[in-house]
Amino acid sequence: MTHATELARRFRVRSPAIEDHHGYVVLEASFAAAAIAYVEDRGTGAGETMVVVHDLDTGQEHCFRIDLATSHVTSCE
Repeated sequence: MTHATELARRFRVRSPAIEDHHGYVVLEASFAAAAIAYVEDRGTGAGETMVVVHDLDTGQEHCFRIDLATSHVTSCE
């Protein structure tokens, strides 16, 4: 097992804007990295989007707004 793999955590990321969307599981080091990976992999368009990131091991959940042009991430709170 590599050092990078050891640091990866399991997150479920979903977009509340998509009805009946259960999300995708991604392996990343942080909540913000999981949010960015989801947006980059899904190519959700232009403008701004909101995603909810759920840590599958701890149960913690965070919401992020992402500027799709710059990949700038801010908390929804």
